Amino acid sequence: MSSKAWGVEPPSPTTESKFFNAARSTVTLLVEGRLDHRFWRMHCVRDCPVKPMGGRYAVLRELDRAAAHEDAVLLGVLDADLDRIEDRLVVRADVVWTDAHDLEGTLIALPALAKLLSQLVDGDKLAKDEARWGESILARLIRHAVHMGRLRWLNQREGVNMLTFKKQPKRELVLFDRYEDCVDDDWSPSLAKIISELINYSSAHHVSPKELMDQCAVPEADSAQLCNGHDLLGFLRVWPRIGKRTLSLDDLADRLAVACERRWLTPTSMWRAIEAWERAHPGFRVLKSEAEHDGFTTGS
Repeated sequence: MSSKAWGVEPPSPTTESKFFNAARSTVTLLVEGRLDHRFWRMHCVRDCPVKPMGGRYAVLRELDRAAAHEDAVLLGVLDADLDRIEDRLVVRADVVWTDAHDLEGTLIALPALAKLLSQLVDGDKLAKDEARWGESILARLIRHAVHMGRLRWLNQREGVNMLTFKKQPKRELVLFDRYEDCVDDDWSPSLAKIISELINYSSAHHVSPKELMDQCAVPEADSAQLCNGHDLLGFLRVWPRIGKRTLSLDDLADRLAVACERRWLTPTSMWRAIEAWERAHPGFRVLKSEAEHDGFTTGS
């Protein structure tokens, strides 16, 4: 039973790291949320605890706290979000950023998506749909999510939060999930429907749909950085071939994480950045070796 179950707050990752390092060289990996935790546990050595902190700023606060203690060794892996587009990613030795907007977007850009689809959808039916669309499923997913990404970016750039993408009715944060109402016939991208649904979701009926449509047309930006992974998975979930399976967004995210193979991760910038951190900190290990991974050894 955890200390939390007894009404006592568990020790902070900084305190735990100091305790661990009294016995052996141990680094603790801090991540934002549940999916990050599940994903990195599969790829980290047993002696590297992975701690979900509940968001970027909670991770950064803990890293700052640990910096005052020489015997606390923490490393954070964070979503780039829209900050790479804005050229404001913080450069610090104890932070690794995802290649794309977030972890889900990074994995979707890898062959993990094709592997996941091969498990869920008949290949001939997928090929039939792609032929009818005149584009790959990945290209169509991006065209869906780029619209939403532009609106998220516009919302952030304007600084007025005119649209709502998440709500917290009680203690739990609830992310926008009305993607079935944001697509046109034949699962076609529709900026107009996305705008209409977001205005309704946000109770922002004072906002002009036409002005939003005009404003989110520019500026240009890298789609990998614009597309929010939650949106990508949300639109994938309402593709009729997937929707019939009644998978939740969390289910789909978990399946994507499990489908991703180590050999596809090693060339990514985030993986190479962790390896660089390991080289700069001899004796501290984060990532499993290929042999450890192939041997199905477990993470923390």
